[in-house]
Amino acid sequence: MIVFRIAGTEIRVEFGFFAVCALLSAMGDESTLLYGFVAVIFHETAHLAAMFFLRIKADAIVFHACGIRIIPRSGLSSYGRDLAMLLAGPFANIILWAAVSYFHGNVLFAQAQLVLGVLNLLPCRRLDGGAALCCIMSMTNISFSTGERILRTVFVTAPILLTAAGYFADITNFTYYALVLYLLFSEFYR
Repeated sequence: MIVFRIAGTEIRVEFGFFAVCALLSAMGDESTLLYGFVAVIFHETAHLAAMFFLRIKADAIVFHACGIRIIPRSGLSSYGRDLAMLLAGPFANIILWAAVSYFHGNVLFAQAQLVLGVLNLLPCRRLDGGAALCCIMSMTNISFSTGERILRTVFVTAPILLTAAGYFADITNFTYYALVLYLLFSEFYR
């Protein structure tokens, strides 16, 4: 693991990040990978910009096998601010997709933005949509144990429904099912 600090924020780059990058580069063409990489950078930059404007400091940024995770510094923050920070990345991707599509820009670039934005809005604990759902649930008057049971049901059901949708949509892409399995198993092994 490579670890260093920039302006008080710890940056960690794990071996798995490099391994997945190497695997993806061996499997795909350069332009598709470039568009995906730009979508990820744009997504994470939107999170960081929201954190900057909301005055939420980052404790660490971790590059791991399944993506990039920004860990905010612990401290008092409102659920509304956390929700805005969580949704900034996916909404930025979707807004960029709409702008590129409206102006008839590069279709693959636009699709990469849309896929990453929608993917991160899925109600799974490891994604922005799941974390946003946790924030919303925390804003209600539901007890913690009831809220956790509801969230667990949603977080287990979503990957199962994605698997069924993939089957009926005749999706044959291995990475789709690998991601869905990861989202399902990550709920049980956190």
